[in-house]
Amino acid sequence: MEKDFFELYLKHSLLCLDVGHSSITDWTVRVHDRRGKPAGQWGDPVVSVQDPHREAAFAKAYTLLVEKKKKK
Repeated sequence: MEKDFFELYLKHSLLCLDVGHSSITDWTVRVHDRRGKPAGQWGDPVVSVQDPHREAAFAKAYTLLVEKKKKK
């Protein structure tokens, strides 16, 4: 699912990706839309997911990103 997520992410311009992991916060995947934002500012995430399993975090982020893009 990670490959599918990155393929979808790369199709859209002006997005920023923030991926993190720690034993406290699990895996986090956040996608920010930079449209209309000054350089260096990301704004609020349009997708924000946290899960203890990397594959599940990317699967959820993929689903949410697809839904966000359908609404536009």
